[in-house]
Amino acid sequence: MDSEYDDTPESEAKSGAWSGSWRRRIDGPDRNTYRVLRAQFRKQCVASHAVCHICEGGIDYSLRHPDPMAWELDHFVPVSVDESLALESANFRASHSQHNRMRGAGAIGFSGVVAGGDDEPEWPTAVVNGMTVRYNPELGIPSEIW
Repeated sequence: MDSEYDDTPESEAKSGAWSGSWRRRIDGPDRNTYRVLRAQFRKQCVASHAVCHICEGGIDYSLRHPDPMAWELDHFVPVSVDESLALESANFRASHSQHNRMRGAGAIGFSGVVAGGDDEPEWPTAVVNGMTVRYNPELGIPSEIW
């Protein structure tokens, strides 16, 4: 690994799969802060063998972008829903790249299903900017931001 940022798709030239509608949510003066926080969070995930919070499956931390099963930082409350949480480490979750992209800006329910299904358990919820988000307390997700 040449750099701790070598697996960051947002720093690559915009071509191929990353062109078109994709754009950075975190830019400007906060960009470097985000990269540092992201690197710190990744180190914590590696040390604790964190699993994907969406599928609850193990993550192979040796994989790098663009592998769909590579580690990727997910914002539990999407940046598009509440930009003030973009740099809050309590809002960071470990995920597989493909699962994070499949989820998009949706809230997570049971086993990676978008919240709102009839068969999901009664997990605690929070309303953020009019959007109800749920979290799984079994995963040890901090709740101080709620």
